[in-house]
Amino acid sequence: MTDLGFLRQPLNVADSPGMDGDDPRFAHICDLAEHARFNEAAAEVQRLLDQNVYDIRTLVYYFYQTFEERGARALGEILECMHLLLESNWNAFGPAVRRERYVDRSLSWLFEKLCDALEYHEQKATTTWVRIMDGLEPEDVTSAMDQAQQLGKWIEGPEYKNAGNQLSRLAHWLRDRHELLVAQEEQAEHMTDQAGFERSPSVAPSKPPLSVPPPDGAGTLQLEVSHKFLMLRRKLAAFERLVAKGDFVKAALVSNDIQDTLESFDPRDYFPRMFASYGALVNEHVSSLAPHWQDTESTSWKAMEQFYRVDLDRFIGE
Repeated sequence: MTDLGFLRQPLNVADSPGMDGDDPRFAHICDLAEHARFNEAAAEVQRLLDQNVYDIRTLVYYFYQTFEERGARALGEILECMHLLLESNWNAFGPAVRRERYVDRSLSWLFEKLCDALEYHEQKATTTWVRIMDGLEPEDVTSAMDQAQQLGKWIEGPEYKNAGNQLSRLAHWLRDRHELLVAQEEQAEHMTDQAGFERSPSVAPSKPPLSVPPPDGAGTLQLEVSHKFLMLRRKLAAFERLVAKGDFVKAALVSNDIQDTLESFDPRDYFPRMFASYGALVNEHVSSLAPHWQDTESTSWKAMEQFYRVDLDRFIGE
């Protein structure tokens, strides 16, 4: 289990901090990380920390393992402790030669890896995504956003361009996630208030459901949306604001991007949770389904398809 608490105090400064490029310990840790064995890599980094050896190139693997263990709730502490490392312990970690270059590369790797993991597991609605988001509250995201802003100020120079770009990407994800969590809380409170109004005062309100099926023909359905959906919503709002300001050059650019999105729209990218069970079942039973997919031009298939389109309930036997 990783522990970033050591970064909240001054670190020992060695004459030659970090490791040489040909140090076998460095090569071993990098090999573990390259094969995504971050738990083992973090254990090797911990051995170095116990010996007061601090190297930014391997420390980022330790930070990433913290995310692997604790999920999105750890983002605030990860960003805070990285800021502390740079601001308060600059001379304690290596490599001392071309330190700025290695900081840029290492932080860029870390932030890109975090963003890739968040976006991948959200889009695919994996079981890992559930674990990553477990217990995440708006306050956690607010703290992470504040820490990202503070760290961003520290690495805003041109020598940290790559790291800054990837940190901005992570900050965008945090902002969109905060917006979604707040909206979910507000909707849950509204549903609780509405349920309390409709039931007898003597009956205690239950926990509001995460989704409410609409009645036949109309209604409201609450869905868990992806980062892509939140970005599309922001673009739509941006287009409206630009038109209202009369800035039609920028509005045209945004509109063109939105049109490209709509023409290639795949609901799985925007509502991944809704299709998670479907995808899992297709994957599990593909060998039983595949032979029937070869028969889509037959008369019996077309008759069955017509029945399916006009009366889904009778088609499935309900």
